[in-house]
Amino acid sequence: MPSETDRPDAAAGRFSGVPLVLLRLLGAVPLRLLQGLGALAGVVACLLSSSYRRKLRANLRQAGYASTADALRAAAQAGRMVGELPFVWYGAPAAFARRVFCDDLPVLEAAEATGAGIVFLTPHLGAFEAAARFYARRAPLTVLYKPPKQAWLQPLLAECLPPYQQLSQYAIRAPRHSEPDRHS
Repeated sequence: MPSETDRPDAAAGRFSGVPLVLLRLLGAVPLRLLQGLGALAGVVACLLSSSYRRKLRANLRQAGYASTADALRAAAQAGRMVGELPFVWYGAPAAFARRVFCDDLPVLEAAEATGAGIVFLTPHLGAFEAAARFYARRAPLTVLYKPPKQAWLQPLLAECLPPYQQLSQYAIRAPRHSEPDRHS
């Protein structure tokens, strides 16, 4: 992860000031507590937001999970996942390293030994951030992601993600030609 001085200035936008300070402070909170608070927030969001509840229930019904208990469990897990983000983005490196590991390191090392680029495919919300933070301790990397549809989230990403993670023509070309990432 880049140091604070490597991050672009996010003073403009809705996530400047107090909310960013709050996210940084939450990064120091134990992960289990963040997960619990996130689960609670997910359930509260499900109970209070009829549009979220309606979409969640429709998706669950389509997957064969129609009960209210299923909806509440899914909302809790979604909230838990969001609750983990301050830890992933701002948690202490030592605490992060104790939690995130590669359970098949020989496969990763064999891929590295080829000298060609490695493409990691990860699910969204937390997984790509954790994978990038884990791998950045080993080697430079380029992360491709689609900017959020909500423009007000971009300053948050600019604060939390290294500047080289912006989707660009260079980032698309670099892995194809095995060029080193000059942005890290």
